[in-house]
Amino acid sequence: MLRNYFVSALRNIARQKLFSLINIAGLAAGIAVAIFIFLWVEQEMSFDSFHANADNIYRVEENQFYQNGTYHVQVTPWPSGPVWESEIPEIASSARFAYAGNLLFSHDDKRFYENLAWGTDSSFFSIFSFNLLQGDPSKVLSKPHSIVISDEMARKYFNNDNPVGKMLQINNDQLFEVTGLFEKIADNSSFNFNFLLSFDYMKDTPWYSDRWDSNSIQTFVLLKPGTDPVPVNTKLTEVVNEHKADNDIRFMLTPLKKMHLYSWFGFDPNKKGIQNVYIFSLVALFMLIIAAINFMNLTTAKSSTRSREIGMRKITGAHRSNLIFQFMGESLIMSIMATILALLIVAVVLNTFNTVSGKHFTFHDLLRPGILAGIFVITLGTGIFAGLYPAIVLSGMKPLTIIRGKNGSPTGKGLFRKVTVIIQFSLTIILITGSIVIYRQLRLLQTQKLGYTKENLLYIPLRGEMKASYHAIKDELSKSTVVENLTGTVHPPHAIGSNSGGAWWPGKDPDE
Repeated sequence: MLRNYFVSALRNIARQKLFSLINIAGLAAGIAVAIFIFLWVEQEMSFDSFHANADNIYRVEENQFYQNGTYHVQVTPWPSGPVWESEIPEIASSARFAYAGNLLFSHDDKRFYENLAWGTDSSFFSIFSFNLLQGDPSKVLSKPHSIVISDEMARKYFNNDNPVGKMLQINNDQLFEVTGLFEKIADNSSFNFNFLLSFDYMKDTPWYSDRWDSNSIQTFVLLKPGTDPVPVNTKLTEVVNEHKADNDIRFMLTPLKKMHLYSWFGFDPNKKGIQNVYIFSLVALFMLIIAAINFMNLTTAKSSTRSREIGMRKITGAHRSNLIFQFMGESLIMSIMATILALLIVAVVLNTFNTVSGKHFTFHDLLRPGILAGIFVITLGTGIFAGLYPAIVLSGMKPLTIIRGKNGSPTGKGLFRKVTVIIQFSLTIILITGSIVIYRQLRLLQTQKLGYTKENLLYIPLRGEMKASYHAIKDELSKSTVVENLTGTVHPPHAIGSNSGGAWWPGKDPDE
């Protein structure tokens, strides 16, 4: 019986080549969009879940209270991590994570400025499950002048030599011993670094502070299994209050696995990460619904060409359930064909999608078990949804009416088709309107006046000895006929590094 359904479905598809091609192409376009969005959503939802301790790792965040509302930040005081670990029994371990700045790394004749260098505590690799190719996780950052580097940086500075035990010089000054080598960080990680230095290095930097009111670094804690994080929030605040006079703050824990999509910064508590996931998931659903409705309407519109077939099958003893299974089988076969075509579309357009989305997907990502399961669900769901109504309508034709020369369609089909067309056009209008709004927002960002003319304006960071020689450099550049004007700043005017300072204007309320 199943073989008969399959053969019959293929014959009908082959007999109506143009109709089948249009139907399959329409489904393929919707499924291709859904696959692209599913790839993106799946990666967004999987951020940081690869860590073995992911369910017990939290980032400490902070609410600050100002005249114009609650300001949420994701940074903490420099000394807080070890103190929290020693005074709060629920915390098994902690690790601070501080940006080390743009550093000049050198080894032999290779010298490069690197901006993906961070300082952290020796417990970092014991808390997180980044893959160490060489080195003991509990010891690689235990010495003051130790550094762990990525395998990519190892090839960059040491070619194919084993880098462990060798030295890297930073800023033509301090020598650091390479004590570990880690594998390239996965794309679904909230962390992005090529170098990890012992946290002792940070204590020698100008921006390090023992003050408890200087919030500049991220702090992560590993709670003991089974610990309720809610009471720990209160204890975090109580410990900090013991070390500072201004008690108008509240600390709280954010789960590592929710950090990417649910964290927020500033006065606006909207969690834009998860909102984007919901929005794009709706777009995928809308596209599938539009494609499925298109399939339904084309199939039912073609019902007159199959009325005799249906009538003969019923007269020879076919039950309505047999016909429903047959038409559902045809729909599923066309859905499978559409999925194959959609995968070809995805393969061709994948690089363009990566450019637009900022991701780095390859066709091999489609072969992961989770992605394959998602594609299977999309194919099956689309086939069932698109084929159910035509199957019910076509199987409901009356054989005697067909033999008398009428189409035999049950009443009410026209009304349902009108409703589905309205839904289809409504969803299309929503998607087009949303696209126009997004396009205009992007154009506004690209054309908005910045307050200065960026053409012919160069910004040169003063690194190393250049800062001390600024006046000599300025005098020399001023002699050039191609330089109209020049000036120096502590930082670029658009760069504000603190929510409580860095911006001022006449009449500004000092409490804001």
